Parts: sequence; structure tokens; C-alpha cells
Amino acid sequence: MKRFATTVMLMLILSACQQNQSPAPTHPAATQSNPSQAEKTASSAMTMSFADEMAAGRNVARKCAACHNFDSSAKIGPGLAGIFGRKAGSMPGYTYRFTAYISPDKAWRWDTAHLEAWVCDSEEAVREFTDNDAAKTAMPAQHLCDPVVQAELITYLKTL
Repeated sequence: MKRFATTVMLMLILSACQQNQSPAPTHPAATQSNPSQAEKTASSAMTMSFADEMAAGRNVARKCAACHNFDSSAKIGPGLAGIFGRKAGSMPGYTYRFTAYISPDKAWRWDTAHLEAWVCDSEEAVREFTDNDAAKTAMPAQHLCDPVVQAELITYLKTL
């Protein structure tokens, strides 16, 4: 959600910069009837409610269901309930491949930035997070790299 808000703010700032570089309309209604593309995008993005974003994230998460449960029980992968904020590699009853590569100073908690990198390419992310080129994870790269899709998924994961 924080990334969503940041994106909207950036779009509004860029829109304001574009308006400052172009001639000012002579009538206030001209601005209202011809909004810039950035304003249109920001406006439509703001109309997506938390419930809509969560529902979209639940739909994206169907891909995860092949290997993960959405409660605390493990499947092929660990359960995803409580993933947001959890220390990586710490779910009781599940054995992780990558924990052997995590030094105490490289431990992380699952936050937005870590989850975005992980769902895009977990194989690359585990090497990056551990600073170890030999680090491995059993999770194949999911290639969910679109920031909008990631935001939807993470919004849903935060509710578990």
C-alpha cells in the first residue's frame, strides 16, 4: 500500500511539473476538461479500493496455492499466514534450503521490498539477500515483476 501511495504521489508531482512547463490555460475549466495522462492514471489508481486491491491480490495468489497454504501449515513451501514481518526462514516445522547461507548480519524480515524481489525472481533474490552466489532456494522464480501485480499480491499477503 505504501508503494501504491508513493507511486500516486510521484505521478501527481510529475503531472504538476508538466503543467508548469506548458502554457497555462486561459480558463480554469480547460484544465478540468483536459486532464493530463498522469492525472487520469492517478485518478483511476486512486479509485481502486483496498478491498479491490486485496481481491486482485487473492486472484494473483492462486498461483502460489500450488505450493503454499494460506494458513500456517506447510505444503511444498511454508504456509503464508503471517508472512509479512516474519523473519525469513523461521516458520516452525518447515526446512528451508537458504537458511544455511544467512549470516546473522544478513537476516531479514519479509517486508515489501524483500517480497517484491522474491516473487519476481526468488533464485536471484536469495543470492542478493545473503550476498552469497551459492545460496539456493527450492522456490522457482515466479516472474511476478509488474509493480502493480506485486502490490496487489502483497496487499493480500498482509491480510493473512
